[in-house]
Amino acid sequence: MTSNAVLVSGQLAREASQQAGSQNSGASFALAAFDVDHGQPRWIQPLPSPPAKWGLAVDRDGRILVTLECGSLLCFAGS
Repeated sequence: MTSNAVLVSGQLAREASQQAGSQNSGASFALAAFDVDHGQPRWIQPLPSPPAKWGLAVDRDGRILVTLECGSLLCFAGS
């Protein structure tokens, strides 16, 4: 994955990036959460367009906010 934004909070690292292998066959972007201690992925959520560089935030309730290059703002609940 080519990372556009990384955020670490608690035991999870979140990354918004272009998925590996997608550079030649049309872009495919995703938001992923990884276990900080082991680096294992917890979940991956496809994104409809490229994430903006440094466009990640987590609010006090644990919701993940992702800003996309097209100007959209996505909100994901949960960890």
